[in-house]
Amino acid sequence: MRSLILGMLILVCVNSQAQDYYQANLTEVYVVSKSDGGLVKTASVWEATMVEVHREYLLLKEEDGTLVKEWWAFFQNEEGVGECYITENDCKICISTKYNTIFMYYNYDEKDDEFKNVATLSHIIKSKPFKY
Repeated sequence: MRSLILGMLILVCVNSQAQDYYQANLTEVYVVSKSDGGLVKTASVWEATMVEVHREYLLLKEEDGTLVKEWWAFFQNEEGVGECYITENDCKICISTKYNTIFMYYNYDEKDDEFKNVATLSHIIKSKPFKY
């Protein structure tokens, strides 16, 4: 009986970590400054973006119904930005529980060995599963 209960607990834990749903309420876009390497904000909008975090992908559903699905693989833990993943489109997505923010790095420049743009999703709350 104890083995059965332990097995069920493990199954529940694995399933609960495999797929989570969130709502991000603020989207901000930045470009990396050529002069000092800092970030310059180019856009900021308060809108609901639904987020499904799955072990194999990240799915974003914007208010207008637009869906973006990024297949990913774990990359590394980075101080300040959390667990980072590399996507099939050569983006880096980091999930920070410390800052309650998802960082999306894109437009990688091989010559400079850096991403030229960053988008953030913040003010995140837990959500119910959503339809897509």
